[in-house]
Amino acid sequence: MTIISSTFQDPLVAAIVADSAVNKLQKYIVRYQTKKAQEDCKFLKHLRDEKQKEYYYNQEVYAQFIDKNKNIKLQTVQAEVTRLQNAMNIAYQIYSQIESQYQLAQAKVQEEKPVFAIIEPSKVPLFPIYPSKIIFTLTFMLLACIGSMVWIIFGKEMLQALKRITH
Repeated sequence: MTIISSTFQDPLVAAIVADSAVNKLQKYIVRYQTKKAQEDCKFLKHLRDEKQKEYYYNQEVYAQFIDKNKNIKLQTVQAEVTRLQNAMNIAYQIYSQIESQYQLAQAKVQEEKPVFAIIEPSKVPLFPIYPSKIIFTLTFMLLACIGSMVWIIFGKEMLQALKRITH
């Protein structure tokens, strides 16, 4: 269980930041959990595509040979037909097995994907919690007073010294 909270002066900004953090965390976790399964799936897809091309090529070679030697009854032609047919069948079996593995890998990606449940969605508070406007205003008023006193005490002397140096 993970708790995400955000504190800002504007309550709407706090809710938006919390929602954004939840969404980004979910995406990261999904990517992290499914990375290996997705890489396996990508590899099997590439391998499946190669074996499919190989099977189609063997099928084309077999069909062309049959068409060229349709009515020829030579034993060498029959042996070549058998060899080409076996090559085509082996290519199909390999392609079929890799296709099955690819389908399983796709299912594994879905299986590895975690499920999230948001128990309590972020809500916009009715008033800002921190920093309050009164503390914010008093802090800047105090800083302004301190800055004014420093100027009154040291500013005139520094200004006169600066004028003496430049003239």
